[in-house]
Amino acid sequence: MLQALLQQAVDARWINDRRFRHIEEADPSNPYCQKLVQALPKLRNEMAHGSASLTHHSVWYLERCAELLNQLFPRPIADPLPL
Repeated sequence: MLQALLQQAVDARWINDRRFRHIEEADPSNPYCQKLVQALPKLRNEMAHGSASLTHHSVWYLERCAELLNQLFPRPIADPLPL
């Protein structure tokens, strides 16, 4: 289910390579996002069903997830931050 939803988001261009901070030159075909479609469901399953350790890359993964979620659910410009 997650894989199909991610693929739909990439196909609809709701998420794309150029909106990730670590990608300097984005390719219009979104190869990074296509890799995420394959990798994120596996990573989610590993974390939800059996991986008990954090790695030195954990912060990097969380940053990428935050960037992806911010692409899917952008905050309206006129919407002030909650107090």
